[in-house]
Amino acid sequence: MGFIVCDKCGGYYELQEGESPSNFTDKCECGGKLKYSENLKDIPGAEETPEKSKPLFSRLKGLWHKQNKSIKLASIIGLFCVGILLIIFGITGMTSADPGFQKYNGQLMSFQYPQGWYVDKEALGIVLLKEPLAKHSSNQHFLAVRVHLTADSANEAMKWEFPPGNTIKTGNINGISYKYTDNHNNNTNVTNLYYYFFEKNGKYVYVTSGGVNGTSIAEKVILTFN
Repeated sequence: MGFIVCDKCGGYYELQEGESPSNFTDKCECGGKLKYSENLKDIPGAEETPEKSKPLFSRLKGLWHKQNKSIKLASIIGLFCVGILLIIFGITGMTSADPGFQKYNGQLMSFQYPQGWYVDKEALGIVLLKEPLAKHSSNQHFLAVRVHLTADSANEAMKWEFPPGNTIKTGNINGISYKYTDNHNNNTNVTNLYYYFFEKNGKYVYVTSGGVNGTSIAEKVILTFN
């Protein structure tokens, strides 16, 4: 059946039944060229070349061909199962929320918000989430997220999203720039209101966060928004 031989490292591989030189590339792992030889005697020093001098791929390929069909099938199934598990764990890592938070998934956005909160109102591009009223009966914390898909729409919304008379500040978290302001003089039951605006993934996002931890909650939205 012949041999595939490297002209540089001297390694060789004996062709198995059903194989031909066309099944191989013309380059060895060492960088040398692979050539076909009918007889092992035509290879200088081949008879003295120990098995370990063969290129790794050739040794592994030869070992694979020596296994019976059951072992080959079990190996293929094992590799397939490992691949599936890696995919599952990868997806879980991308979609699961951090401890103490849960994930909101909508048509135009996804982000993390505090564990135990609930969706109060929801529409395309708008979601309002609240903390259970029992915890803060006179000061219910909430989170409102609004998405705009064009700069013109976002600029128009700036007029009413950010209350007049408040100083607009700038910030940056993990490379994401945002504008924000806080309104302590409001007519709601909420102790503090925080207004944020940022751009991410081609979307223009406004976040209104009310309550004692409004700043940290809004920043979590900014970090995890998709």
